[in-house]
Amino acid sequence: MSRGPELIITEKDNAARRIADILSGESATAERQNDVNVYKWGGKRCIGLSGHVVGVDFPPEYNDWRDVEPVELIDAPTTKQPTQEGIVAALRTLARNASRVVIATDYDREGELIGKEAYELVREVNEDAPIDRVRFSSITEREVQEAFANPDDLDFDLAAAGEARQVIDLTWGAALTRFLSLSARQLGDDFISVGRVQGPTLKLIVDREREIQAFDPEAYWELYGNLTKSGGDPFEARYFYLNDEGNEAERVWDGDVAEVLTEALDAAEA
Repeated sequence: MSRGPELIITEKDNAARRIADILSGESATAERQNDVNVYKWGGKRCIGLSGHVVGVDFPPEYNDWRDVEPVELIDAPTTKQPTQEGIVAALRTLARNASRVVIATDYDREGELIGKEAYELVREVNEDAPIDRVRFSSITEREVQEAFANPDDLDFDLAAAGEARQVIDLTWGAALTRFLSLSARQLGDDFISVGRVQGPTLKLIVDREREIQAFDPEAYWELYGNLTKSGGDPFEARYFYLNDEGNEAERVWDGDVAEVLTEALDAAEA
C-alpha cells in the first residue's frame, strides 16, 4: 500500500482552502501544481476541483452530423474525457502515492457524481488506497470536524442517478439539435441548439407571448385632484369608490362617468 500523504478532494478551490484551514488549525500552506492550488499540512494534501472535471460525450465516430442520423445517438455509447486537464493532471499526481483518499464534495446528487468522477480518476493511478466519503451541509468548523471524524462510503447509486441525468441531457440535446439543424439546413456556427432545459423554457416563453398577443385591452380612467386644505399646503388626492363587492376601487371603467366626475372636480376647483 502507498505510504504517501493523505489526499482530500473537494468540489471547489474555496472549499479546499476553508477545509484545510479548519483541519490544520489555519497552519496549511498553498503551493501550485499544474497551475492548481494544493493545500498542505502535516501528512495531508487538499485539492479543489472545478465542479465536473470530466465530461460525457459520444465517441469520435458519431461526430459527423451528415453521416450519422440523429436517431442513432439514442442508443450510442458514451465516453468520459477530462475537461479540466490541469486539475485532472494534478489530481492524478497527488493520488498516485496517496495512502488514503477522502472525497469531500458537496452533499447533493451532483456532489456525489463529482465524487464518483474523482474516485475513478484516483483508481486509474492508485488501486490500493482506501477511499472514504465525508458529508457536511455547511463548511463550519463543527460540521467539518464531525464529518471527518465519521467518514462514510461513496453512494454509487446516488451518483448513478446524476450520471443518468448527464447521459439523458447529452442524448436528448444532441439528437434534437442535430435533427432541427439538419432539417432547417442551419449548420456550423448557425446551428439550432435544443436541450432538456431549453425546450421547456422556450415553451414557457411562447405561451407567455401568446397570452400577451391575445390580451384585449380595456380602457379605464383614474382621477386625481390637487386639493388645498384651509390654512394648509396643497396635496394630491386620488378618487376611489366602493365597488359591487364593497371593496375600494380606483379605476373607472365607464368613460361617461369619468367625464361627469372630471367636470365635478373642475367645478369644485372653480
